[in-house]
Amino acid sequence: MESMDFSCRPAGARLPEGALPPGCRPQVISPIAPQNLLQRQACDSRKPVAGGPPDPLSTAVCHRLIRPASSTISMAALRQLTGPTLAERHARLAQLDQRMLAVTYGNERVTDCELLDHMACRHVPFGEHPDRMQLSDQALVAHLCGKGASLARPLLCSLASVASERLVAEPAVAQLAFRHCPWFFYDMPEPMKNSQRLAPVLARLPCDARRELLGQISSCSPDLVAELETIEEGIRRAPEFSCRRRANELDPRLRRLAVETHFVTLVYFSSLAEPEYGELCDLALQQSGEALAWIRPEAKTEARVDLALAHRQPADLKDIPAKLWSRDRLRAALSVERPYRFPRAFLDHWDLWDSMTVHPLWLRYLPDHERSEALCRQYLDRFPFGVKAVPAPILAQHPE
Repeated sequence: MESMDFSCRPAGARLPEGALPPGCRPQVISPIAPQNLLQRQACDSRKPVAGGPPDPLSTAVCHRLIRPASSTISMAALRQLTGPTLAERHARLAQLDQRMLAVTYGNERVTDCELLDHMACRHVPFGEHPDRMQLSDQALVAHLCGKGASLARPLLCSLASVASERLVAEPAVAQLAFRHCPWFFYDMPEPMKNSQRLAPVLARLPCDARRELLGQISSCSPDLVAELETIEEGIRRAPEFSCRRRANELDPRLRRLAVETHFVTLVYFSSLAEPEYGELCDLALQQSGEALAWIRPEAKTEARVDLALAHRQPADLKDIPAKLWSRDRLRAALSVERPYRFPRAFLDHWDLWDSMTVHPLWLRYLPDHERSEALCRQYLDRFPFGVKAVPAPILAQHPE
């Protein structure tokens, strides 16, 4: 077989009949595109030995370069692979839009799931005209369970006011509804709001959906949520709610867990005696220095105040007893910007002026009548974008 050197043939040349692999017909060779350069080199590098059998890899590459007549794809097969064209899809959407308008403003009925999906994607509810939904409950259940997460939520929202009580009675629909729309619990029939019906649903939900659904249940039926989760699970999910509603179930271990989960729960244990209360205070201060606000006054010792101020979230100045004020403690409390106003005399007394003026909002710490023109100029020289802190009369005198 004659060696096939494609690179040296001029565009438009024809190959001799004997040089073609079996099953190929002569075709005009067009200049090879840059993306076919590797194919051309692969074909050129595998020249058959004189008198030997043709190289199968060279034959396969040549088949790709010179398309056999049998590989022609019909338009019908291409349509089957690619689906409808863009123009056809737009025309179909326009038809569905017209039908949706006829349902919304006319007397048309929804009789197929394609129109239902189209209306759900556009968040069109059926609350005002529930009679226009003509699909059976069986068809709706099958359609809802067959849809993915992207369409399940808008479908449930559209159907919430039409068939929610009937549809949610189906376990599969209830599972789907609580997974994507936990607020669907409010639309459940009252006879279904019990642990026997909800426990199997909760067991199959993902963690985030389970937590959200339990939050909806706790706000609507606080007693029911106690039947659906243990006190330990409740503390991890909603510590304040659990400590407030289920205080009789708490023991020292659970109280410690509550404080570790959220230091604000310390306020529910203020009636405890020492040493347990002191241990909970120290544990809360390890979580945040702001926990000092929730400690009862007589338990705010110097050691606990210093621990609260040393935290990366230091305690608030108003939570430090006045008898424990010192220059270093007040300076530590002012290290975090907070919306307070301090008279200049207070700052000078505790030598805090230099510490305060490093904050970008320090001018707002002063009362309005103490924000003099000189202080405003000093502030704007360092923080030119803090014009809002300058009193309006001074701005009116100096619009520049």
